[in-house]
Amino acid sequence: MKSKRQKPSSDPLFDQLTILLDQLDKDPPVLKRKGPGRPTKHQAHTTPVIVHLYTSQVHWLDQYADMIASMRPDNAHLSRAEIIRGLLLGLGRFAISVNLPLPDDRPIRSERDLQHALARSLGTQPKR
Repeated sequence: MKSKRQKPSSDPLFDQLTILLDQLDKDPPVLKRKGPGRPTKHQAHTTPVIVHLYTSQVHWLDQYADMIASMRPDNAHLSRAEIIRGLLLGLGRFAISVNLPLPDDRPIRSERDLQHALARSLGTQPKR
């Protein structure tokens, strides 16, 4: 008897994430640059957001970027924003693929509570 593939969640949040991931997977049309300034790396609409990180988190992001760049000579040195987006979207892609249950019956009232709930959902126990 064939095992059935897990049915995707009917949760609107996961539906929106699926649409977002599908949009980001498409090759956008190449647009000509309008003038001076930073080169455009992607065509998706963005909104500038200020995220306050701990100094140790910034150091970790920089070290992670260095590690990725050093793994292969053709790897790029990613920006902090690219790493954060990659990690978030990678977690989202995984959550959709396994229909990740989120979270358990414990209340989430802080960043730490969310970290612990995600760790439990991913099958690891957070350190206290």
